[in-house]
Amino acid sequence: MASMSVAVQRPDGSAIRVVVLRGCSGDPLPPDIARTVAPGGQSGPTIIDLSEVTILGPEIDEVVRRVVALVRAQPYCVVAHRRVARTACRRFGVGATAALFATVADALQAHRYACDGYGPGWAPATSAGGSGRTGARAHRGTG
Repeated sequence: MASMSVAVQRPDGSAIRVVVLRGCSGDPLPPDIARTVAPGGQSGPTIIDLSEVTILGPEIDEVVRRVVALVRAQPYCVVAHRRVARTACRRFGVGATAALFATVADALQAHRYACDGYGPGWAPATSAGGSGRTGARAHRGTG
């Protein structure tokens, strides 16, 4: 079985890491993910980008939890471009522990606004019975 691949980006030289995963949610994470993403044990704000991951089922929640633990991501959020992927993330528990965004740009904007005292930033959805949408797009009424 092939393992997922991982890449790290730092948009505009910011302190925020974007961890881009590629592959299938059922594939194992690469064994050197911690060294690749957090050299020297660095921690910090992290966007976990699942836009290039094929989500097959509930194991996506475990993938996100393992990435967060291995790379010491605090705080963190999750990005998935496709609506069906965000729906799967919510259905399988990711939305209960992380804010979900449609784009990295939306996640960066929410983080900037929260740092300036506006909005919830990367806080997970906390309203029961709502639409389940989180992040910047939820506030604009699109998803």
